[in-house]
Amino acid sequence: KIGTKRGMKVLCVIIFLSLSVWIVSTVEVTFHNQRSSELYVGFSGYAKWSCQQPIKAGGTCTASVGNVGSTRFCASRSGTPNCNNAQHLHLTMIETAFTPSNVWVDISVIPASCTNDAWNQNKCANTGGASYNIPTQVQCNTGIVTCRGSSGANGYPTNCGNPSGSCVGGSNSNCVQAYFYPAPPKQPVLVCNYMTVTFFDY
Repeated sequence: KIGTKRGMKVLCVIIFLSLSVWIVSTVEVTFHNQRSSELYVGFSGYAKWSCQQPIKAGGTCTASVGNVGSTRFCASRSGTPNCNNAQHLHLTMIETAFTPSNVWVDISVIPASCTNDAWNQNKCANTGGASYNIPTQVQCNTGIVTCRGSSGANGYPTNCGNPSGSCVGGSNSNCVQAYFYPAPPKQPVLVCNYMTVTFFDY
């Protein structure tokens, strides 16, 4: 009986520690759908969701994400999208790298075949079209980046900062807000303890 009790105590400790690790290492990602219609949000990793898809117009949903490393979120008007294929589907990418205590995040609209040389040559005009479908904003405890507007030349958003700006994020339209090509002078990356993603109509 003593051995059994000790075994039970050890099991309880293991369960408690496992739950504690999940709680400590979880980053909360809150989605606000400010669009006029419902929206499906996809994720290339594992998350615990507070809602069922789709997220209704004006609705909110939270994803609790552990230490899953490099991943991405994306959204679609029709069905939960495969974010691993977001560039070929021309979906706005919310690129993430989750660690035990925070998340590195950026917005990317880079076309599937875009390179720095192609950007310098003709703004990646013949590289498949921008990966952009939903105006998106990401905000957290360290800053904010916003990529909005209609699709312009090569499908790139028309209200998404300066792709080659010398500053990052905020409300300054001359700052880099998202990746248009792989290596801009300033990297539009936020390092966050939590993050809030808002989707817009335009």
